[in-house]
Amino acid sequence: MSGGAPAVITAANKGADQNPVYSPDGRYIAYASQARAGFESDRWRLMVYNRADKKSQELLAGWDRNADAYVWSPDMSGMLVQTTDAGRDKLYRATFARGGTALRAAGAPQLIVGDHNNTAFALSRDGRELVWLRDATQFPAEVYAAELTATGAANVRALTHENDSLVSSLAVNPAEDFWFTGAAGVKVQCPARWT
Repeated sequence: MSGGAPAVITAANKGADQNPVYSPDGRYIAYASQARAGFESDRWRLMVYNRADKKSQELLAGWDRNADAYVWSPDMSGMLVQTTDAGRDKLYRATFARGGTALRAAGAPQLIVGDHNNTAFALSRDGRELVWLRDATQFPAEVYAAELTATGAANVRALTHENDSLVSSLAVNPAEDFWFTGAAGVKVQCPARWT
């Protein structure tokens, strides 16, 4: 590579931008973006920059979750997106609609991994195996793996057991989630309490 001068691809956005990731084919760059300047609680939108036409678009415009982390599918059929939902770090799959040069999501993201807290996802080169870190209030992080299928994660298993003996010697209880109905009938989640 000969390199070249750096170019700002998000100059039009007034909010923060972070974590750029090239697509496997090199045609796109995914990144997280906040629309409002100086509003640190703004939603992190999943943006895709098309390197050919030099335009960015929000991939999941109708989704009300943050794009905390994301991984491209090796075959460019979609992306895996990590987000927090109801107090848990979860993984969703956004599938791309076919046709045209612009990437478009085909429907709402599908929940792939939702039990406990799940972070630091990585895909195997062929896109069939998924690995990540999982923790909960009753156990520290361990490495997990699963087969990635059309319907979700199958054969979920812990690959490490570094803390099993320590945790088995402790009386640690899982957290219990609870909800109540707030103003205008809106469901509100309360902080977890110990059971």
